[in-house]
Amino acid sequence: MVVIDDLKKKIEREYVGFSPSTASIKPVHIANGMFRTILGQTVSTKVLNRFVISQTQKGVKKGHELDAVYKILLDNNQIDAKEIRKEDIKPLRPLLKKIVGADSAVFTEGMESYTAGFSGFATKDRIGQDGGELVAEWLQSCNSDLFEIIKKSLEDSSDTISTLCIPLLDVTNVTAFTPPYNRTPFLKNSRLKSYKQLWDGMLLAANTLSKHLDRHPNKLLRLRFAVLFSCFVIIRHLTSLEARFVKGAGKYIPPFLLSFDYRSSNGSVARASLQTYARACQSVARFYAWAFSAQLLNLVDEEELSNTDPPIYATKQKKSPQSKKNIKEQMEAAEIWSLAVKRAEERDGNGSIVYGEAIYDMMATQQEGDPIKYLRKLGLLSGLTYPPNQTSQRFVPKQDMLEVLILGLIEPGESIDMLALQERLYDRYRIIIGGRQEDEKILMDNGIYQVDANAMHQNRELFSAHLGRLDFARLLADGVLQIEVEGPHD
Repeated sequence: MVVIDDLKKKIEREYVGFSPSTASIKPVHIANGMFRTILGQTVSTKVLNRFVISQTQKGVKKGHELDAVYKILLDNNQIDAKEIRKEDIKPLRPLLKKIVGADSAVFTEGMESYTAGFSGFATKDRIGQDGGELVAEWLQSCNSDLFEIIKKSLEDSSDTISTLCIPLLDVTNVTAFTPPYNRTPFLKNSRLKSYKQLWDGMLLAANTLSKHLDRHPNKLLRLRFAVLFSCFVIIRHLTSLEARFVKGAGKYIPPFLLSFDYRSSNGSVARASLQTYARACQSVARFYAWAFSAQLLNLVDEEELSNTDPPIYATKQKKSPQSKKNIKEQMEAAEIWSLAVKRAEERDGNGSIVYGEAIYDMMATQQEGDPIKYLRKLGLLSGLTYPPNQTSQRFVPKQDMLEVLILGLIEPGESIDMLALQERLYDRYRIIIGGRQEDEKILMDNGIYQVDANAMHQNRELFSAHLGRLDFARLLADGVLQIEVEGPHD
């Protein structure tokens, strides 16, 4: 019997490097995973968690009662009973949760990723951590300056949030942390020119960004920008997997067209940007279909696939095999598999890919989270995509994300023109703005044919205006737009 869970784990270990399997992913999860990998350790946040979780939907959890928390603080000599009464800490608990739980990722039962930037907050959280771990391993394996900038910032406890929480942090209760396996060989060992150029470009961007962050006095801003950059790297990684592994796809790493007409969703550029987002998602889906097909053929001969039972989710079978939901999903899976058998029979060769597509469809319909849902959520919350209430999105960067991307392109004090900036956007990120002749060709090569050249030029003008509002650009007397970056804004 083919078990989808097993195939998926092999794919993630051999090709992806992490598991994009949750629709609840948030940048704070990426941050915690990245931070604990860079530090090589986690700490116990038991006291902090009991302090800030004063109430749950089911009531007050045992050990989180006001009396219990107050006693812990007294026993640990973290408060003076003569100065602070039990009633004094009661209003502070929900207020502190709003600070360290600002991203709504702090719960009980080991699910806690804190909105903070100090080693004392690095936890063993299980939700969506491995994407951040992958980025940390990549930065370390490439000896990126950004790795050291992040580490140095995490070792500094002088920020307000850390100072406020120090009495609640057990920085001596440390557990060594090492990721379960080396996730990065496939990033470095590719001979595929376009893929290698992309990762070389993002490494160059990481090192350029680090020069700006190293000059900034606010450590929390340094860490926030590093996390946003990491979110972009993860999204770019997922959308380049097809080019890396699927034969014949290497030439076409999906470009991202950034749209700067925030008022219109029906304009030419907005529609084209939406199409680049759709093409990127389709690329992820095709990669997984190919990967499922490849893993499937390791288990079953292609001639026997038509006689194989529909694949199952072992975890679902163990939990509630006779539940109405599970029975319904099994029936849907059987129908998907039956259609795949018919489609495979109609194909002239390479029928196994049809079965890979069928397994991907089963994963997408039966799992609460899948790679596309993961990508969509991370894109929204990191500020790369928009709008939030629709499944069809486009690349509309928020100010912080745009600033991070630009800081990865221009050295401190360096001055370049718009054309050079656009060339770096494409070389380092595979991002296009419009206004260059090659931009239209890139879009057409990726199946986006209805592109309005005038609208693309207008998009570049809007981009220039946006850079001006960020104090990154100024128009010289000869009409040349000069882009110069001194550092990130507070």
